[in-house]
Amino acid sequence: MFERFTEDARRTLFFARAKTAQRGGDSITPEDLLGGIVWATPNVLARLGPQATETLAPTETADHFMSRIDHDESLNAHTRKEIPFSPATRLALQRAGEEADDLGHNAIRPEHLLLGLLRDESSDVWRTLQQAGVTLRELRRMLAEEPGGQH
Repeated sequence: MFERFTEDARRTLFFARAKTAQRGGDSITPEDLLGGIVWATPNVLARLGPQATETLAPTETADHFMSRIDHDESLNAHTRKEIPFSPATRLALQRAGEEADDLGHNAIRPEHLLLGLLRDESSDVWRTLQQAGVTLRELRRMLAEEPGGQH
């Protein structure tokens, strides 16, 4: 399923799982996926503009979090175990693939994951992204201007 994911998108999933482990969750939620995007790919936030960067910026850097994982044995054990995706997250991942296909992109990037999250207008993640100025229409427009989904 993840063969189309870029390295940044895979890194996003790793950080989403780490975020789940940090909170002691039993499944990776859309909120965890958004946290993974924010932690793993700060360059995506920068591309979305200052409001997104300010609203969504993580409280600690990815490097600091990785350092904590390395030194906290219980957190380290949780990040190593397989944690399933929640149904809502599985749907967001499926929708990310659909968005990439609709845009003619071969690879699924973190931006496509954001599009997948933005398609659920009833979610807290959707509201958070809206407050950050990230909209489905604008993000689609931005990605449509990029050839082949590379970057």
